[in-house]
Amino acid sequence: NERLIKARNAGSGGLDGMDEDDDDDSNEDDESNSEEKLNNRNHMGWLSSEAGMLFLGSKDADGDVVDILQERIGNLTKVLQVNGYKSVLQSADDDGAELNDHQKWHIGQKAIYLREAYKLALEKWGNQVNWMSICTEAIDRVKEFGYSSVTSPRTVMDYNKAFRKDGLFPHPSYTIRLGKPPTPQVFEHFPQLPVRIKDFMLKNQAHFSVELLRTELQQDMFPALVDECKKSDGYEQDEGYVLAQHYIDKPPSYSTVLRWVHRMGLSYKTQSKSYMVDGHENEEQRAHRDQHTRFYLAELELKTHRWIQLTEDEYAKLSFQVLAKPVEYTDDVTGKKMFQFHVDDHEELQALANKKYGEFGGNVHYTWKGKPVIIFGQDESTFNQYAFGNKLWVGSNGERAFLPKHNGMGLMISAFQSREFGFGFDMTPDELARVNHKRKGKSYEDTVAAMDVRGSEKKEPLLESPFVVKLEYGANKDGYWTGNHMILQLEDCIDCLTELHGDKYDFYFQFDHSSGHAKAQLNGLDVSNMNKGFGGDLLRATLIKGEDGYLGSFYNSGNKFMVTINEEQKLVWGGDLPDDAGPFWMTPTERLARKFDTYEDLPTDKHRPRNKTKDELVDEILTHEFGQVSGTRDELKKKLLPDLQDLAKKFNIEVAPKVTRKKIPGWYGKGKGLMQVLWERGFIDASKPYSHYQVEKKVDGKVVEDISLRHMMGKCTDFAEEVSQLEAIGKKLGCSVIITTKYHAEYAGEGIEYSWGLAKCFYRRQPLSKKKKKANFFALVDQCLSQELLTKDMVRKFSKRARDYMLAYRAFETDEMKGGMKDSGKPLDITHHMIEKMKKVVSSHRAALDHDRGYLDKIIKEECFDLVRFVVKSESKSLPVKREESSGETSRKSSRKRTKTSRG
Repeated sequence: NERLIKARNAGSGGLDGMDEDDDDDSNEDDESNSEEKLNNRNHMGWLSSEAGMLFLGSKDADGDVVDILQERIGNLTKVLQVNGYKSVLQSADDDGAELNDHQKWHIGQKAIYLREAYKLALEKWGNQVNWMSICTEAIDRVKEFGYSSVTSPRTVMDYNKAFRKDGLFPHPSYTIRLGKPPTPQVFEHFPQLPVRIKDFMLKNQAHFSVELLRTELQQDMFPALVDECKKSDGYEQDEGYVLAQHYIDKPPSYSTVLRWVHRMGLSYKTQSKSYMVDGHENEEQRAHRDQHTRFYLAELELKTHRWIQLTEDEYAKLSFQVLAKPVEYTDDVTGKKMFQFHVDDHEELQALANKKYGEFGGNVHYTWKGKPVIIFGQDESTFNQYAFGNKLWVGSNGERAFLPKHNGMGLMISAFQSREFGFGFDMTPDELARVNHKRKGKSYEDTVAAMDVRGSEKKEPLLESPFVVKLEYGANKDGYWTGNHMILQLEDCIDCLTELHGDKYDFYFQFDHSSGHAKAQLNGLDVSNMNKGFGGDLLRATLIKGEDGYLGSFYNSGNKFMVTINEEQKLVWGGDLPDDAGPFWMTPTERLARKFDTYEDLPTDKHRPRNKTKDELVDEILTHEFGQVSGTRDELKKKLLPDLQDLAKKFNIEVAPKVTRKKIPGWYGKGKGLMQVLWERGFIDASKPYSHYQVEKKVDGKVVEDISLRHMMGKCTDFAEEVSQLEAIGKKLGCSVIITTKYHAEYAGEGIEYSWGLAKCFYRRQPLSKKKKKANFFALVDQCLSQELLTKDMVRKFSKRARDYMLAYRAFETDEMKGGMKDSGKPLDITHHMIEKMKKVVSSHRAALDHDRGYLDKIIKEECFDLVRFVVKSESKSLPVKREESSGETSRKSSRKRTKTSRG
């Protein structure tokens, strides 16, 4: 090495200069010392491992240190040029790697100080001058040029540590630097922790806060992690255990927990209306979605007025191009060749079908020879009196409109819409009279619901169409909308349809999966109403069949207390029972002692008054000899509890009796509960203790199936196939009720969600003067819900939009898609972005599911690489502005549409 030879000839020593003996010799030749100072770059120390470690980051680094430093000085000088920072920045050309002005300035400062330090190092390092001294001198030199951002030499030394390995400064963004968001250390040790945090957030979403999570982490989550670590041998040496124990002793700060929450993708945003995508991909929802969309699109729609059949001549004369491939067939009667489309295959097809088939806007599928089907979609929505848009114009001096600070009155609307009849169902006075004549003197099918809502099981005369029902909600108003209200509205609507249309059509009513619509039948098979032990609701008996889903692996047909195939299983302890009957987990002595209710006197200091409930007070008031004058049951139930108490006192009814005894419930006359019912079917291992099984057990957000009682009970066929009260009533009345998939509001109700959006958009744009006073408020709501605004054509467009979502979901379920995602190792989690993009693809390639499936699969696979669950904002809609068009303008518009379609 040429530099090594020169250094040896010059008598150079080690890193800190020469040895003492050599120092005396070197003083003999001043000229030699001067030459060594001028040629410090030939110093032998530059060849040492220490130099490689200091300036290149490794003792074994390849390359000449001096040459590399000279090259880096040149690169650091380029930083002063336009976009010169990219020459010394890692990942400078990656997507999203662009720096802001402050970051560019900071990179420039680093470059200036480090360049000066490297220049000084080439001049002085190794001649008894250490690196810190050089960095100090570099700061002083740079200060002469007016730079003062760095004052400590250790800062420059840190710059070197970050720069020395590859001659590049790390990108300021952790995400760009690492290629992914940084993962907190505690998440790396405990991958289940973020799952538990997210579950906690979702369960407490309405009032969630970082402080609430911080408390939960300290009191429950970290102690649970420590207990899990202790199950392993040598846990004291485990880094995860040490970390979890550290966070128990010294809880993470607010900012640390907030950073963890952000790293998980959670965010704190302004409250807004939205539909949630997170629940889409639950196994139960995916199965129901697949079943529902398949039935709707492949079976039900074939029977509806949504198809148009064209002769060969009519097809050839179409003034627009339909991308969808038509179904070709031969008419059985005429023998002519025919072409069939769905009316949603092109926007012009619906208009053509309206002219060809009349008010229903289409024909049934050519293969369907039975009765046509009409599908109604239902949903509820509320209108607030003083509702306005989220934004308003502000004057140049900050002038704002004076608006009420409260929402005012509220109306709850429950409505149906269909493609055939539009929003609601208009009825003439004569038609109302016909329906009322038929209903006269008859009772509702669900008498319990009728008594609860109207205080009578008899049907009252209808004053207007029941397809749009308004309720002024509030405790002192008309109360609140419940599942019982929905059941009565459904029967009222069916009365109208059967009287006015007879049995000409089959009617289907589509409801979303809300608690009111999915309300279980009275005494129905509902696992949510069952206790672990005895108690809970009194469920009806159920027939046990010899099929899968009825009996478990512990079933013993020889056990007289277990079920018998083809006989009913009673779910209530009652009737004549053998002396040794009772809960299987109790001893014979316990069964006998706890068979009936018993009472235990409370100590005197435990005596407490107990307020009677509203139901108890209403019952006692109505049974009083003068109580009937106070109002009907329905009117009394609308009163607040204090008002009922005052009324009861007038009749000398005790409102808060003192409790002196405690009731100890017995098992006889009570529901058997989950443990007993499952044991009788053979799903419970009697050798396990009672505490082994739990109502619901989850680990890392997943149900532990073999010990979770509700899960086991819900999987039983009779419980799984139990229909809601709404479905049962619809079946009794000769109609069909469909409950759409949970969390899928985007395709529920025949697009009625979009009808609500249009109506509310119109309402919010109306002036305050139209909303003041109750009569004006009600009249404006009627105007918003009228068929002048929500026209039949508009309803059909909204129904098409909902159908587009169904088609998109069907595309996700193709075999090719499932296989492709399986091969890529990525789950097929559907995000809103994917849904929207897929909907657009299906809209523009209508027949893609038949002839271009590969194209659809390609689109989805491209979008699947960055799957994110997030909540989506509601889409705003503007009112269509209608104006008269000249014939020439209409012609030009049609021409532009044809040209655009052809290009597509």
